[in-house]
Amino acid sequence: MRIGIDCRFAVEPQPRGTGRYIQHLVNAIVALAPEHQYIFYVHRGDDVAVLPQTRRAKIVCLPLPLISYPFWEQCLLPMRAARDRLDVLHCAGTTGPVLLSQRIRYVATIHDVSFLLPESIMPRPESAYQRLGWSYRRWVVPRVAQRADCIIAVSHYTRNEIVEFTGIAVSKTWVIYHGSNIATLPVGRGDEFGWSTPYVLCMSGEAPHKNVERILRVWASFVAAGQNRHTTLVLVGVSKKSQYWQQVEANGCQSYTHFIDFVGDQPSLASLYRKAEFVIYASLNESFGLPALEAMACGAPLITSNVAAIPEIVGDAALLIDPYSDTSLRAAVCEFLQNPDLRKELAARGLLRAASFSWEKAVRETLSAYINAVEGL
Repeated sequence: MRIGIDCRFAVEPQPRGTGRYIQHLVNAIVALAPEHQYIFYVHRGDDVAVLPQTRRAKIVCLPLPLISYPFWEQCLLPMRAARDRLDVLHCAGTTGPVLLSQRIRYVATIHDVSFLLPESIMPRPESAYQRLGWSYRRWVVPRVAQRADCIIAVSHYTRNEIVEFTGIAVSKTWVIYHGSNIATLPVGRGDEFGWSTPYVLCMSGEAPHKNVERILRVWASFVAAGQNRHTTLVLVGVSKKSQYWQQVEANGCQSYTHFIDFVGDQPSLASLYRKAEFVIYASLNESFGLPALEAMACGAPLITSNVAAIPEIVGDAALLIDPYSDTSLRAAVCEFLQNPDLRKELAARGLLRAASFSWEKAVRETLSAYINAVEGL
């Protein structure tokens, strides 16, 4: 097969969840199925070293024009895919071209449909740039779902939402979980981030559904009562330039709170997980929850949400909370601070749970989706 994969998110300077998914996918697929030909489409020529460099894998750079990535996605990509005479095109970042040659089979990974949810559940983004992206996804994703031959969802929860909000048949969807190789990475030096005190790690972000305001409010209550036991809260994905640092200062918690806006080095991220007392992942809505899987794979005790796809991923290997409740989060943190035996038990369960997720399994199932799309099954 001649397989094309949209790899734009993988070659961004600071690839996040979708970019990391594509990096793992393409490297594993070339290693496991070298008999196929691969064409990886990117919009920038630097940072392509993260993609496989073999004679069976070709990198095609279609420079991003000034009129933005919708033009790249809706015009440049489908025209080049037709010219390359692909058997199948995989758009792995939720969006994709609406008009694609009927000769090319079309597989799309839709990571989530949060932008299709009612605004009472997922409010519109605040910035004009983010609102434009939100509007574009609302327009394009239902059309991609209708045009694609196969839709890959990253959890059963997400598949159900895709079916509900786009109207496609369940039979058109495949649930393929992420894998994780973070447990195989070397441990860093331990001083990468400049502190040596025990810490609680919070995998987060600045979007409202990441629940940072609640997490900081609950942590402030422990610090005010002297119950944090000289432990620091470390939040990954949040900048000191954000409004959240103002909340930290208002609560007087600067000495017991650290922000890290981005961790691009995977061994450093693995070190953060492994050396944490425990991990908090209290998101209000996740289609998969890769940080939860990474925490379990690194043997970190985990407090996480009982909503969306997260319970499906963690099973009984984490302490589940109501992420809308300060009381629920506070009780869980208190339990973990005071009960090392519980942390140890859940860490052991997490290692076993994480072992059932692998990139090899994800890639083999993705290849099956390609074959089914090409053969019209």
